[in-house]
Amino acid sequence: MKDIIIDGSTFKSIENTFSDFPSKYLELMKKCYKFDFDNIQKTYHINIELDFYSDLYHMSITCIKENCDFIKAAQKISDLIISFDTRRYYRNQHLNIYEMNGNRLGAYYIHEKKWVDVSDEINEFYIERAKTLNKNSMFVRKEKKTFKDTGLKPEQVQREFEYTDETPVTYYYFTVNDKEFFIADFILDRNSKPILQYNNYNEVFN
Repeated sequence: MKDIIIDGSTFKSIENTFSDFPSKYLELMKKCYKFDFDNIQKTYHINIELDFYSDLYHMSITCIKENCDFIKAAQKISDLIISFDTRRYYRNQHLNIYEMNGNRLGAYYIHEKKWVDVSDEINEFYIERAKTLNKNSMFVRKEKKTFKDTGLKPEQVQREFEYTDETPVTYYYFTVNDKEFFIADFILDRNSKPILQYNNYNEVFN
């Protein structure tokens, strides 16, 4: 129990709970399958990291050799995790996959046993954005352009990155009832319109 004290007066106490289950659960799995994980690392030339910190899991595979079969390794690792995780505690977890140089390639979803590369992940992000505009949005295509093609000025973009006229940008196109709109992969400054994302949704549908 933890007291609530204001100006020296105790008003009431609240229960303060703590559990180390996530970290202990992970450590038990690593201990049970240490030999198997070691063999997978040697066979497929990868490093496996299974960690828990700050209330988050970090599960990853890093290639230590060119052209390593990381998907096959991810399948083997997932098989072991699933055999241990009978209550599907890790049902929403995935293995991040990295190249030798640290570039992230994508993710392998453990219980779904599904590989999604970085490009598809980005597509999914913009598909979700489009669904918030209209639940019937259908992804059509994406196009690479330069910033000058947008008709905007670089200073209108939020200043997380330095934009020039030649900065590459991507347009993600969607349709609703055969009407097309797009979402671009940059965010405008709050003084620009529309505030959140440059797109032609309003001019098409309103």
